[in-house]
Amino acid sequence: MSGRSLNGVAKSSRNHHLDLLRALAIVLVVFCHLIQRSPKVCPSWTRFSDLGAYGVDLFFVLSGWLIGSLYWQELVRFGNVQIYRFWGRRWLRTIPP
Repeated sequence: MSGRSLNGVAKSSRNHHLDLLRALAIVLVVFCHLIQRSPKVCPSWTRFSDLGAYGVDLFFVLSGWLIGSLYWQELVRFGNVQIYRFWGRRWLRTIPP
């Protein structure tokens, strides 16, 4: 029954809460860039442009969380981690198809 729930529908291994936080981080960064690059600056919005830095921080924390959990899962599953192969696989995931 691996990968399937009781009703026969495939279970997703994705954490939707982390996806929501990742989307929030992206929105904060994009919003910051839109404010900073706007031809006409609205003074009431400029105070929100600093939130983009929090979006970048949040994205890096989430990336660290993901890589850390993949590392620990591999360690638990196989008993050891071949670090060069692990980082090689992470690097290959960043290359576009």
